[in-house]
Amino acid sequence: MGEEKFGDNIENFVSQEHKLEEESQKPDYTRTIDKRGRIIIPLELRKELQEDLDHEEEVMIIKTAENVAGHELFRICTHKEWQDLENKAKERSKDFQRMFYANTFHTKIRSQGRVRVPDEMITGLDLEKAGPQVGIIEKEKRIYIYLIPPDKD
Repeated sequence: MGEEKFGDNIENFVSQEHKLEEESQKPDYTRTIDKRGRIIIPLELRKELQEDLDHEEEVMIIKTAENVAGHELFRICTHKEWQDLENKAKERSKDFQRMFYANTFHTKIRSQGRVRVPDEMITGLDLEKAGPQVGIIEKEKRIYIYLIPPDKD
C-alpha cells in the first residue's frame, strides 16, 4: 500500500465531502481579528455550536486542505465532532495521524463569543494596525474560516 499523503486525503476527511462550491467563496460573515488574535463568532453560528458543546467551551480549529479563492480554509469543530474525526483518523496511517494532530488547534469560545484564531493563520500580520479580516462560511452546519487578505494600496 502506498504512502498516504495528507493533502490528498484530509480535504474529504475534515470536510466530510461537503465541498464549498464557487458561489460559496463569498463569506457569509466577515469579522476583524483583534489585537489578541481573536474573532467574534456571529451569534447565529455561536448558538448552533453551543447546542453541540455539552456545556464545554472547548472547540478545535482544523486546517483543511481545501482553499477558498486561494486562501487556506480552517474548520471550527466542537469537541464531540473532533472526537469523531479523531476516531476516523486513528484508522489511517501514522503519517496521516501526525498531520491531523499537527493541523489541529485547541481553543475556547469565551462568553462574548470570542475565539482565538490559529497563530499560523495570522503569522506576519500587524495586529496593531487596522485588524485583518476573516471570512466565515457556514455550510450544512459546519463552520469554516479563512483570512481575507488586506487590500493593497
